[in-house]
Order: sequence, then C-alpha cells, then structure tokens
Amino acid sequence: MHRTAEPSPRPNIQVPNEPGFHRRNWIVERVGWVVMAVALICAASGLLGPGPLRGTSAGDESLLVEYQRFGRWQAPESMVVRIAPAPLYRGEMSVSLDRAYLETHELRAITPTPVREVLEHDRINFVFSANAPDAAVVVFHLTPRRIGSKHCIVRAGDAPPVQIT
Repeated sequence: MHRTAEPSPRPNIQVPNEPGFHRRNWIVERVGWVVMAVALICAASGLLGPGPLRGTSAGDESLLVEYQRFGRWQAPESMVVRIAPAPLYRGEMSVSLDRAYLETHELRAITPTPVREVLEHDRINFVFSANAPDAAVVVFHLTPRRIGSKHCIVRAGDAPPVQIT
C-alpha cells in the first residue's frame, strides 16, 4: 500500500515590518553592487592587470619609451626604450634613469647588457656598445617595490628627455 506523505505543518513565521532595518539592508546591498561594479571596471580597464589603460608610451621618434602606467607590487614588467640612430661617442650610447625611480623598482635585468653603469647625483647612466646606423632598443626588466603610478625622466644621447608618469 502506498502512503502519501502528509505535508508537515508549516510554522507561522511572521517577519516584523521594520522600515529602518529594510532601508539599511537595501543601502548595504546597493553599496556592495557599486563596489563590485567599480572592481570589475578597474580590472577590465587594466588597473588591476593587463588592459587598455595599463600600457602606454611617451616621447617621439628620437626617443620613445614604452612602459606600464600602473605598477603592481612585485609583478614583473618591462620598460622598452627605443632610440633613433644618432651620432655616437666612441661607439657607445647611454640611457639614463632617475635614481629615485630605480629605488622604487628592482632592476632584474637589462637587454642588451650595458658595458658599464655611471652613477650621477640624481640618475644612473647605462652605457651600451652601439653601431651608428642602427636604431637601438634597450629593455629594462623591472619589478615594482610598491604599487601605484610611476614618475621618471628617461634620457638618451642628444634626444630631449622623456618624462613618464
């Protein structure tokens, strides 16, 4: 014989009508939605990782610097310096970066390897062997020691200095 289960008696639960509680709950929900939307927009735009706002360049055809606008703490990144062919001094060219910038970034490697480094008061000059007819490309492999935007002046030969921010 089949027995049909009888529905269990439902407790009579009454939710009190507390307008203050409901209003606070509604506000908390909306704030949560806004926070999630802002985080999603930041992530999609490149503020929290790869995206259209993260990478940029500064300078002109004589000196062009490609870099990541927003650094992430301990995330590897590269700064690419493109230098137009120019008269060289004894077959060498130099690229200099602000010391303050290098104090906030760990310099993991430089491609190509510099012949020597010259310390000055407010910057470090990296001297490379170069051939006059060729444009040069120098890649600085960096790891930021802090999060946030960057400020540095990049100099190379007779080209006008390029400020990155």
